[in-house]
Amino acid sequence: MIDLFKVQQDLKFANEAFASFCQLPDERQWVYFIDHLENSLTKLNKLTEGNKLNNEVQKVFKLKKKDSLLIYIRVSRNVIAHTAKELTKMKVVGVDDNPPFIIEAVEICHTDGTTTKVDTSKGEYFKYIYELESVIDKDKNIIPPPSEHLGKKINNPTSPQEVGSLALQFYTNLFETIKAKNI
Repeated sequence: MIDLFKVQQDLKFANEAFASFCQLPDERQWVYFIDHLENSLTKLNKLTEGNKLNNEVQKVFKLKKKDSLLIYIRVSRNVIAHTAKELTKMKVVGVDDNPPFIIEAVEICHTDGTTTKVDTSKGEYFKYIYELESVIDKDKNIIPPPSEHLGKKINNPTSPQEVGSLALQFYTNLFETIKAKNI
């Protein structure tokens, strides 16, 4: 029996980062989500090497070369991990003013080590709405946001919430399949 704890932890971290991103979109949460999601598959592959369970994982690696959602997630993770470019390819397309949220105070840290506390209790702050953009792989191929996953059309391919939800569901289903067969 294979100990899948580390894979389960990465999926848990991916899930938490995605939930945070959905509540209050922040590029850093998207980056954490993508990184932990891909790490879960890498760890699952290493843990199942030489085991019949690896057949399931290898099916996914083959699918990652064809399925536009899995390609996009893989290339996004590689851009994050292996380049000095911006954290992820997303653009702010607006602000969601429903519902607003209040921040009572912000502490600004200056490069000289001093801090300034700013009272913001009177101001309303809004969460940003992001859209996914194309990413460029190591061979300079432009990879657009995914239009389909497992043969089904993605309704809003530029929505990180929709793309992320489908990706998380796919990786979670793979883990649950391996876990069920890991007897």
